[in-house]
Amino acid sequence: MHAKLSFVGVAAGLLVLLSGFFLVNFLSHQGAGVSQDAHQDFKNATYTIDGTAVTLVNGSAETPAAPGSASSIVTHYFGNEATGDLNGDGVPDVAFLLTQQTGGSGTFYYAVAALKTSTGYVGTNAVLLGDRIAPQTTEIRNGQVLVNYATRASGEPMTASPSVGVTAYLRVEGTTLETVPAGGNVIQAFYSCAAGKTINAIFHTGAVKPATTPGEPPTPTGSVALTLSDGRALTLPQTISADGGRYALPDDSFVFWVKGNGALVLEGGKEKSYLGCITVVPQPSGTNLSQVYANGTEGFSFRLPEGYTTNASYRYQELGPGKDIIGTKFTIPASLAAGTNLAGDTYISVETIPQASTCTATLFLDAPGAAPQQVTDNGVEYAVASSTGAGAGNRYEETVYALPGTNPCIAVRYFIHYGVFENYPAGSVRAFDRSALLAQFDAIRRTLTIR
Repeated sequence: MHAKLSFVGVAAGLLVLLSGFFLVNFLSHQGAGVSQDAHQDFKNATYTIDGTAVTLVNGSAETPAAPGSASSIVTHYFGNEATGDLNGDGVPDVAFLLTQQTGGSGTFYYAVAALKTSTGYVGTNAVLLGDRIAPQTTEIRNGQVLVNYATRASGEPMTASPSVGVTAYLRVEGTTLETVPAGGNVIQAFYSCAAGKTINAIFHTGAVKPATTPGEPPTPTGSVALTLSDGRALTLPQTISADGGRYALPDDSFVFWVKGNGALVLEGGKEKSYLGCITVVPQPSGTNLSQVYANGTEGFSFRLPEGYTTNASYRYQELGPGKDIIGTKFTIPASLAAGTNLAGDTYISVETIPQASTCTATLFLDAPGAAPQQVTDNGVEYAVASSTGAGAGNRYEETVYALPGTNPCIAVRYFIHYGVFENYPAGSVRAFDRSALLAQFDAIRRTLTIR
C-alpha cells in the first residue's frame, strides 16, 4: 500500500442548462457601468445604484437620504451568490443580490455583478428586480445571470404575499450589467447520451405572457431547437413546469425536459432512444480536449485529450480490504510517458463514496492526520488533501479534490507514478515535465460536469 501526495485544486466549470422559470424584462440601471476601483472582497466593492455610487463595507452601506436629512438610505448584501465567467475573460465573476431601503416601507431588491480582475473585484451597476419580492435562486449559465424569484400578480396590493414565479435574465455587456431583451436570449448546449447518441440544443427564451388568472404562473413563450444524432430536427415550444425546463410537441409525443445538467427525453410518454443524456462543456479555447467521456448513469461528463484510456470498472484499493472506492479511471497515453521517468500507469480519475456524512478529500486517502485545505478555483469550492509514497526506486504522488456537499461524495484524483531520475543510466531518459502534466490534469478536471 502506498502513501500519497495531494495538493489543492478544483474541478470543473460546470456547464448548466436551461431550467428554472420564465423570462421577464426588468429595468436596467446602467449608470456608469463598473467602478474602476478594485477590491479584494466583493462585499467591499463599489456598485452603482440608480446612478449613485454605493461602496459597501463588510456588505453594508448607509448614506443620508439628502444633505442634512435625518433619514438614511441603507444598502445590504442579501446573498444568493452565483459564480462564473460573465465577461468572457475566463476568470470567475460573482453575481448576487443587494437590498436597499430608502426610508419608506419598501425594500428594493437589486442584482449586481462583481467582475474579477488581476487586482480584485470591480462592481457593476445594479439592476432593479422589484419591491419586497421573494428571492429564490441566482445562477450563472453560459455567461448569463438568471435570477429566480416570486413577485405579485398584476393589480395585487403590496400586502399580498409574492406568488408569481419569474426569472430575470441578465448579461454583462462591456462593463454594464443589463437585462436580456425579450426574445433575444439564446443558449446553446450539447448533450451526450447512452450508446453514443447526441443532442444539440439551442434554447430561445421569448417574452412571457401574463397569467390570465391572478396567482397562476405566466405562460412561457420560449422554445428549443433540437438536432438529434439520428438525423431528426425538432423545434419544441416551452411549457409550464415547476421543475426544470420542459419543452414538448403539442400532443406530448416528444418531450425534452431539462433538469440541472441532465435531460430527459420522452417519446410517446416513455424513455426510448435517448437515455442518460448529460451536458458536455464546449472544448475550452486553446486546449486539445477533443475526446468526450459522458455517462448519465454515473452522472458526469469529462473532456480529455486523445489517447487517454478509460476504465469504467476501476476500483481504488489502497485503503485496505473492504474499503474499495469505485470510480472511472483515465490513464495517460503512452506517448506522454515515452522517453521519461514517468510511469505509464499515471492517471486522473473520478470517484464516489456513498452515504458520506461529510464530503472531504481525506476519505479518499490512506494518509492519517492529513488536513484537507479549502480551495476555490474557477468558482468551485473544494476540499483538497495529499499524500506521497515511495518504494524500490518509485515515487507515488496523489492529489484528491473533493466536492463538499455532494452525496455520494465526489472527488477527482490525480495519481502520478514515476521513477527516481538519478537511478536511470545517464542520458537514458529525461525528467518528465511535471508542470505540463499538472496543467493537463487541471484542464481535464475543469471540464467535469455533474448531472
